[in-house]
Amino acid sequence: MAIEEDCGRLDETAFDDSQEITKAEAHHEKSVPTIQIFLTATPKINLAQQQNSIPLVSALTVENPFEEDLNNIEIHLTSDPAFIEPKIWKVDRIRAGGTFNQFDPDVTLSRSFLAGTKEAIKGSLKATVTQGEDVLGETILETAVLAHNEWGGISYLPEIMAAYVLPNDPAVTAILRDAASLLGKAGHDNSLEGYQSKDRKRVWHLISALYGAIAARGVVYAPPPRQVSSHRDKRYVIQAALPVNSSEPALISPFCLQHAWSRWVLMRWY
Repeated sequence: MAIEEDCGRLDETAFDDSQEITKAEAHHEKSVPTIQIFLTATPKINLAQQQNSIPLVSALTVENPFEEDLNNIEIHLTSDPAFIEPKIWKVDRIRAGGTFNQFDPDVTLSRSFLAGTKEAIKGSLKATVTQGEDVLGETILETAVLAHNEWGGISYLPEIMAAYVLPNDPAVTAILRDAASLLGKAGHDNSLEGYQSKDRKRVWHLISALYGAIAARGVVYAPPPRQVSSHRDKRYVIQAALPVNSSEPALISPFCLQHAWSRWVLMRWY
């Protein structure tokens, strides 16, 4: 996963983050009974969600308000832009006044599209119910498609922050080289073997050296704009190729520890 240099700018008012789950309903004139479609999905989508198999759509409901059964209908789910693969459910019958429910529908996210998204954009999901050539109803649900290296913020899947720990980032190699040098200067073995030594003191020496190497590079706290910090947080880098923004200082150490064969726990206070 590449790390981009510029932080995408997007009007935060375009998306409502007040609810983690958003529902949409087909709207028609109240005087005429019409099929009702309810779609429940996450308000944001990004590459990390796809890579960690977190469902985009959690429920799909179609209600038949007519006095007759609906036979041989199809439910089509598409997106604009194409961040999902089109999906079709074939339903033999929805009885008069009955409901069709599809919980945890298997909707495939497009890895290639999400991996190529460099700026946050507005997107939408559309559910359409058809019977033969006739369209019985449709609903459109807006969502935010985030950049491939953009975290959704603390209001949306905060636990997925760990997905942005990148031990193979080029910046990590330089830090590890410095840590090995510090170990050698302190009279210790300069190899970074993590837990292979099965020696607690050795692990503490490794962590101390990594901390010293990071501190020597003068990494500073540089918060992003206030409206971004709680809703979206994009990975971006400074000239020295060291990540830095409100959450990145917490990620640099796991970057290095994982590369040095050490286990780590990422914690964030709110």
